[in-house]
Amino acid sequence: MRDTATASRRKHTILTVTRDTGTRELIKFMLRTVGFNTAEAVDSPSAIETIHRSRPDLVILDQDLDRSNCLATCFRMRGLDATHAAPILILADRIAELDPSVARSAGVAGFVPKPVRMPDLVESVGLLLPWRRERKSRISLPFGPQRHTR
Repeated sequence: MRDTATASRRKHTILTVTRDTGTRELIKFMLRTVGFNTAEAVDSPSAIETIHRSRPDLVILDQDLDRSNCLATCFRMRGLDATHAAPILILADRIAELDPSVARSAGVAGFVPKPVRMPDLVESVGLLLPWRRERKSRISLPFGPQRHTR
């Protein structure tokens, strides 16, 4: 069993899975700016390999990942020891296409709208990783949080 004080001090690792290089680089920059470790993958098979190496605390998965259904990838991740409890955020531009109950059962904890905006991403990650939320006051963003009104 891990010492909870030690666990709360370590940096969380977040895996971003998207085939879009620009999106991966932007998310990596955003997450590293506020103190997270990052790992990246371009498709479902490389995501599974990366999961075994990096054991992420949270996964950000693009809805348009590849020809497979993104929820099938979520179910596959949920079956792995390294990510069975890790929350999954979906980068989505077509949330209406996903059945919320199936998404929840696949381990989806939330959605981040595309295009990705730093305040939205940091807020979503902070809500899912309590260590970050406790230290939220120490994060300095160059702009305030903004809400989408869709």
